Amino acid sequence: VKRLRTGALPSAPLDEIERFNTELDQLYGQTAAARYTIRDARRQLDRLTTMLARMSRPLASGSSRIHAIRAELFEIEEIVFGIDVQDDIGGYGPMSVSSWLGHARRGVSNSSYGPTASHRQSVEHARSVFEPVKEQLNELVNVVLPTLTREMQTAGAPWTVGQPIDANALESD
Repeated sequence: VKRLRTGALPSAPLDEIERFNTELDQLYGQTAAARYTIRDARRQLDRLTTMLARMSRPLASGSSRIHAIRAELFEIEEIVFGIDVQDDIGGYGPMSVSSWLGHARRGVSNSSYGPTASHRQSVEHARSVFEPVKEQLNELVNVVLPTLTREMQTAGAPWTVGQPIDANALESD
């Protein structure tokens, strides 16, 4: 490809542009994965709520723990994606990870110059905010939810959709 004209700003080297776009796409993909992970975690919490309601002797801390996990998921979602309702009415909430990434993506999508310092700063800020939240979400999904599920099963919670079929669970029904 041969450039038709030289722009007013010096262009970044093509390998730098490619590296930036790859980094941006990877981070954007991770935030999309976070959205699905949050959705699935909420569905699992719904199942745990059903299990808790059907227990003959509910786990004493079950309801408060489920509520705390829901609140934590909402906080994570707010940090990563913002508050949809507030955005819909034209509110100006704090910048979210997705809004920082959107700034970078829109800025370089039709640019032949490559990323500017502002675009790089947006991606770096999005990454610095997202990394701890991603770890928090992984902890919830990989440790906290399975632990609560096991505790509820040990306390006598009935089988519910999404759990493995256990021969002992079928005998007690």
